[in-house]
Amino acid sequence: MPFIAFRSLSDLAGGDEGPNQIQTFLTLASENSAAVVRAFVKALP
Repeated sequence: MPFIAFRSLSDLAGGDEGPNQIQTFLTLASENSAAVVRAFVKALP
């Protein structure tokens, strides 16, 4: 069955120097993801 998946990144999964920054960007990533899904659904015919 065809599907579309949207992914959002909140950190670099250990790719950054120093501690994981998930707490810094989690809210921003989730808000951006929700905005993309809303815009996609709105654009559907």
